Amino acid sequence: MIQHKSKFKHYIYDLSLRNVIAVTIFTFGICFSIIVPIMIPFVAILAWICYYFEKYNIFFVYPLDFESEEMNRKTLVLGTFWAIILFQVFMIIIVSSVLTIS
Repeated sequence: MIQHKSKFKHYIYDLSLRNVIAVTIFTFGICFSIIVPIMIPFVAILAWICYYFEKYNIFFVYPLDFESEEMNRKTLVLGTFWAIILFQVFMIIIVSSVLTIS
């Protein structure tokens, strides 16, 4: 529970949002690499660029007194869970469509 702060007041500094963006890039990368394998280097470059931007932001832009009070981990775990579920659904759809074609 966030105390003394509005949940949306520090939206720009929300580290859990940044983590979910990274998980989303990862999810799209693994889902679409099944269909278009050439996307793997592009997704890797995109993830690398996002990593360096966020590394800079954490060191130099975000305020030092910011504390997410465990909201970061809860949001990251929930985002990762839904990324895995989305990937599994995507795999089931692709495998079932390939098996019906054969």
